[in-house]
Amino acid sequence: MEGEDTPYCALLLDAENAFNCCDRQKFMDAIHDDFPELHSFFAQFYFGESNILYRREDGSPVYVISSQGTQQGDPAGPFLFCLGLKAVLAKLQRELQGPCAILGLMDDVTVLLPSDQAEEAWNKATKACFQEYGLTLRVDKSKLLPLDARGLNGHDQFPGRQTLIAASAEKPSGEVEIARAGAKLVGVPYGSELYIETYLLLQWLAKTQELLTEIANMGSVQDQLLLLRACAHPHVAYWNRLLPFDYPFKDLFLAQHDNIVLGTLPVYCAWSGQTKPNRPAAYADWVAPSPRGHGLDPTTLPD
Repeated sequence: MEGEDTPYCALLLDAENAFNCCDRQKFMDAIHDDFPELHSFFAQFYFGESNILYRREDGSPVYVISSQGTQQGDPAGPFLFCLGLKAVLAKLQRELQGPCAILGLMDDVTVLLPSDQAEEAWNKATKACFQEYGLTLRVDKSKLLPLDARGLNGHDQFPGRQTLIAASAEKPSGEVEIARAGAKLVGVPYGSELYIETYLLLQWLAKTQELLTEIANMGSVQDQLLLLRACAHPHVAYWNRLLPFDYPFKDLFLAQHDNIVLGTLPVYCAWSGQTKPNRPAAYADWVAPSPRGHGLDPTTLPD
């Protein structure tokens, strides 16, 4: 972006309840400008208010009026949200002085820029851009990741400071954490090896174990295996595609994930380990398409 001696940082922006709070008119205007042939179709669902029916625990109904954000369960929701956000990020790019790059993975937005512009970038993102789309940036969830000239952690930046003083609509004196150890950069844990190891091998595997345990308490074996393949498995498939081959701890992470799944399958299939598992066709269907390193290795499963 500039000379090798210029210190840079990654400003990681987190908006509160983004998909439910974004301005519908903004993404409908974007649809009209960029995809006019789709405008009349989406207008059926996003012009005016919608009555969403919920049922309380006692079975009594309650209606919630929905007038902002994407519709719950709408498969086009991410597309519409990103289309509206595109104009916000383009405006932020124009507002910032000097070299910068803005990366977006749906509502996961990262701004790469010289470190001395970080506070200005936060204020412009909060006041001039994101609020126009109905979004409020969260001070407590957003982070500042210092980078050196090689793209590694810039530990010597912002000396003596743990936070970046940053104003926001709800917290005028809020503070953004300076994440020297590391943070998630466009969905990927980035930072020191200790940070990556902790995130992948402790936090993420713990979430996987919790999810698989919850699935074990649901419905029939067929239901459990369906949720395993359609809900739990895509998580590791996503990480496997996203992380480079030489990414630290990737192989160990995949291996330990497979062990967790292998430890859960006998519970789903009521297999004691002493006899062949009583498994439906879905069991074989689930593991058959999974190549090595992309979830389970079928050769390790019991006959």
